[in-house]
Amino acid sequence: MSVTLHTKGGIAISSDSDGVVRTWDISTGVCNASFQSLAEGPEQGDVKLINRRLIFVSCVNNEIHIWDVE
Repeated sequence: MSVTLHTKGGIAISSDSDGVVRTWDISTGVCNASFQSLAEGPEQGDVKLINRRLIFVSCVNNEIHIWDVE
């Protein structure tokens, strides 16, 4: 599992080994949204909020995969 903080947007973004990405309100700890990505069990991965869009990047078997989560 990974967690990324985006203080300007007031959210945290988590992703797990099943490919589920969630956004969380930092001030309340409430899950705002949940998305299923196509990546399961990535060796390495990250999620970023770019221009109000969630971008999920993972590396599996030395291949890079990029998804627009929304």
